[in-house]
Amino acid sequence: KEYKVLRRRLIPHSQFVRNATGAGVFCVPQRLNKESVKYFKYSRMFGASNANLSPLMMWPQANGPADLEEEALEVLSVDSCIGENGEAHRTGRFELMNRSEIDGSPSVLVVRRGQPFKLVVHCNRSFDEDRDVISLMLAVDPKDEDKISHGHGTVVYLPVESRSKSVEEDEHDWRATLDAVEDNVLTVSVTTSALASVSRWQLSIDTKLVDTEQIKSYGTSVQFYLLFNPWCESDPVYLEGEELREEYVLSDTTLIWRGCERSFHPTIWKLGQFERDILDCSLLLLSKVGRVTA
Repeated sequence: KEYKVLRRRLIPHSQFVRNATGAGVFCVPQRLNKESVKYFKYSRMFGASNANLSPLMMWPQANGPADLEEEALEVLSVDSCIGENGEAHRTGRFELMNRSEIDGSPSVLVVRRGQPFKLVVHCNRSFDEDRDVISLMLAVDPKDEDKISHGHGTVVYLPVESRSKSVEEDEHDWRATLDAVEDNVLTVSVTTSALASVSRWQLSIDTKLVDTEQIKSYGTSVQFYLLFNPWCESDPVYLEGEELREEYVLSDTTLIWRGCERSFHPTIWKLGQFERDILDCSLLLLSKVGRVTA
């Protein structure tokens, strides 16, 4: 039924022309591209078995829809893979990571620098590695008078490269690689520098069609918090030994000593580092009190 509706819509606007190879094709105005792509798929499905359903063939069967000008890939949504990244980066206990379960608001990704994290990108069509180009822009969310720039390392542009391309890796480099492609779903791995700014970051995605001026940007930025990484040897805060990391990084309680010189005793102190708003308060203290710029 949909096939017949598409046919009735396209036939009045079609025009028979010959392409560069001399083969005859039916062309339609660019505003009807989406309908013609659907029509072509139905033609391939039903045309061979039912001649009555395919009087209008949009392209020569050998060429497929390559004669039709496509649009740049459009990103529909991005999954931050909260659970998987939280386990890999040991950040799953932060309230930000569990916010959707607590009050229903969107969870926010918290990861550690110098270590890859995973994103799943959903697009409007299948990804074509030969024609589609994807790039990421990551930028620090500035505090008040902070100025961000590429030169200061607070704005980073990353082309998403295929894993098949051998690239010499540096421990302080940023990287983005395409781990898997399943039709219109892309799995991207992003590795931040081990010296990256410990801040709240914004990530946006641009797509481009090769040899054209068509560029699209994903309108909603993906927000994430980037923390120090005592598990990464390239990070200046690296700690040797899992016991030290458990005590000084992951433990939410510690001991403080109370009393005087001759009479003192330990008291349990709850740090509350995973509670609501603590990360934002910490970044504010670094910026306002410590005057540490991004």
